[in-house]
Amino acid sequence: MIWMTSKDSTQIPTKEGSLAVRVDGDPQSTPLLLCQRFRGTMDDWDPEFVARLATARRVIRFDGIVNLTQQETKLASGVTGMHVSSSG
Repeated sequence: MIWMTSKDSTQIPTKEGSLAVRVDGDPQSTPLLLCQRFRGTMDDWDPEFVARLATARRVIRFDGIVNLTQQETKLASGVTGMHVSSSG
């Protein structure tokens, strides 16, 4: 079965950069914020899980690693750069 969940992200500016957000469900429903672990992204949430939650709630997912990913990309030049960015 195909679950209809949002694929469109809204960019919200913050003092640290932008935050990508997706919202599913009725905007008038009680919001439910889905929080992901450090390395997770909003695409990691199971579409069926999100769609079922969105039948009764406004489901908000976000990507909190947009800037981290960009910083790691700048650091990771070659094997040495990958080691530096992955070891912190």
